[in-house]
Amino acid sequence: HSWNSMDQGRTWKKSSRINGAEGSAREGLHAMTGNGRGEVVTTWLDLRGKGTELWSATSQDGGATWGENVRIYQSPDGTICECCHPSVAINAQGNITAMWRNWLKGSRDMYVATSEDGGKSFSPAKKLGSGTWKLQGCPMDGGALAFDTEGKMHTVWRREKAVFASDGNGDERMLAASGLQPIVVMGGKGAFFLWQNGGGLMLQTGESAPRQLAQKASYVAGASLPENGVVVVWQSNANDRKTLHSEVID
Repeated sequence: HSWNSMDQGRTWKKSSRINGAEGSAREGLHAMTGNGRGEVVTTWLDLRGKGTELWSATSQDGGATWGENVRIYQSPDGTICECCHPSVAINAQGNITAMWRNWLKGSRDMYVATSEDGGKSFSPAKKLGSGTWKLQGCPMDGGALAFDTEGKMHTVWRREKAVFASDGNGDERMLAASGLQPIVVMGGKGAFFLWQNGGGLMLQTGESAPRQLAQKASYVAGASLPENGVVVVWQSNANDRKTLHSEVID
């Protein structure tokens, strides 16, 4: 379900259910994005079939109503990774790209698919990176993607213990030999990458070396700011207390 506000958050109204098949989104793993002009896209792990699939829906009126459900991807091996959250983003040209962790021949690798028709259909799945991760289980770590102002895609994901990134040309680079739950947020200086490591929160921007942003931190989220910076929010576990913290990074 979604709720939307047409008066800058003063009041909220519930829309119709997004997933057309009742109970099909019960895993609760989903993502949402918008272009600031009324188009909103949601993608989720869907269980209406025999295995977990990736589905989506698009709204053209800020989430007040939703279009038909569209299946983005169905694995030929029967299921995609069952517990890794998907990601979705819209670039400046209006193309929608979804990212998810697949399951093919025992490998749990990251894939993307793109729609150039407003979410009505998606391209064949394309694997990210050159390596593979054979895993009998789910890492519960779905990575993230974002677009810069020129429409170039930036992705980040975990493979085994390492964190990798790609700037859209298909070549991967390792950000850290050890890390988990990475995200990417676009700022005025390019892509901001954040991930958990050793109980702390790491940050890497541009060509600079990674640095620790916070100690005893987890569950990071971030968003771009109008003035080119980014705002980051995370959970702190210091002193046996769970608290929320934020920081604006230029």
